[in-house]
Amino acid sequence: MLDYKHLGKPTTFTLKLYIDEELITEITVTVKPASFSMVIFDLSVTPPEPPPPEEPPVKPPKPPKK
Repeated sequence: MLDYKHLGKPTTFTLKLYIDEELITEITVTVKPASFSMVIFDLSVTPPEPPPPEEPPVKPPKPPKK
């Protein structure tokens, strides 16, 4: 938590989250004078995308009737 009272005109801040010197994420927020802003960093693990569905087998065409 950062307790900061901003005075003056609206200003844009970029909050960067580092873990073990690695940039994990960043969020930009504009703070207006005498206002309250809450920024939440979501650190949940994103599950890997599921593999694409397998395509059904294709039946070979039927031979022509004689």
